Amino acid sequence: MAVIKLIPTYFKHVGAVSGLAKAAGAVCGFTMTVTLAASKHLLGGYTLGYAIWSLMNVAAFRIVFSRVGFRHAQPLH
Repeated sequence: MAVIKLIPTYFKHVGAVSGLAKAAGAVCGFTMTVTLAASKHLLGGYTLGYAIWSLMNVAAFRIVFSRVGFRHAQPLH
């Protein structure tokens, strides 16, 4: 929720950016549920599911911070 509250500070098009942030959160929640359920069903435990989900998050952070990110964003005043 903190990310959604910071969006108006950095972006002019609040609706589009907050929509993208909410969509990213929904996708993350969906993939975590599916990954953990598949891990539990196939292997009987959640360990591999958490490992896969963690690697997916690391890859997502890498993509965000290497291409778009907030590196050069300046607060709007």
